[in-house]
Amino acid sequence: MAPTPSHPPHIRFPKITSAPHKHLDVFSINTHLAFCPKLMPFMMTVLLHSPLKVLSIQNAGFSSVRWGKFLSSLTFPFLEDLCLDARCPLKVLLTFLEHHPSINTLNISTQEGTKGTFVHYPLVDLLLLRHLSGPVEYVHVLAKHLCLPLTVRTLAVTLAEPHSTRPLISTLLDCTQYFPKLSSVEITLLLSEDMEMVECTRFPSCERCICNANKIEVECHVGVLAGLHVNPVVSHYQCLFRRANMPQPHCGSWLRAFPKLQTVNLIPDVFDDAELLHAQFMSFAPCQEGICFEVSPF
Repeated sequence: MAPTPSHPPHIRFPKITSAPHKHLDVFSINTHLAFCPKLMPFMMTVLLHSPLKVLSIQNAGFSSVRWGKFLSSLTFPFLEDLCLDARCPLKVLLTFLEHHPSINTLNISTQEGTKGTFVHYPLVDLLLLRHLSGPVEYVHVLAKHLCLPLTVRTLAVTLAEPHSTRPLISTLLDCTQYFPKLSSVEITLLLSEDMEMVECTRFPSCERCICNANKIEVECHVGVLAGLHVNPVVSHYQCLFRRANMPQPHCGSWLRAFPKLQTVNLIPDVFDDAELLHAQFMSFAPCQEGICFEVSPF
């Protein structure tokens, strides 16, 4: 007997004529399939009738023009938490933020896509913004368009392969200078295995910028694509070290830029190397009394 041919599943959505989604306050999508032509009317109806507080749209596959058309048609008076992928053009994002002043958490997911430009757009006033995360280039340019970046307490940035000889710590400090009231800095490093780790993580003798955050987190990923999304937000403030050949021991020199640092947690892949890792890190770290260093299992 010949096998019965398989057919792709057919999904039919009911027509929505009222507002059944009045209690939907979280909407999260991480695939372009949700925005195919057959599903788009349904998705837009759901969004337009939902009092969202959390909106997350990643890997939507939108062009710059489509991002503009999509976001310009949406308004959420109660929106507090927004996550978009880095393909969303800065101008489109700023226009959307202008109409959503209650946002307190803004995440730009790490992907290859739109890079920050030096075009100046009108400033945006986000008085409640407390947490900002994304690729350092995007966040750096976005910071120039915020009226009051003093409200930001947590900055989480992704540092990928440097496109110049500028050390990574200098690129980071260029960004943190816009947020003088930071209490926490979360750093995700995305580096290739053939990269010169010592050179890219060095602390230049000419660097004079500092950051007054009292907590830092450094998460390292070697050998991953820069376009791969890595969530930089971890519940505890930690320095995360994943491999023996990672550049993290050299990041100890970065503590020179954090004069008010209180706690650093080191978490290696192999806990047997905890003592060695701690010793290596401290050999690069400046002497700072009052800082609590901990090494914990991953």
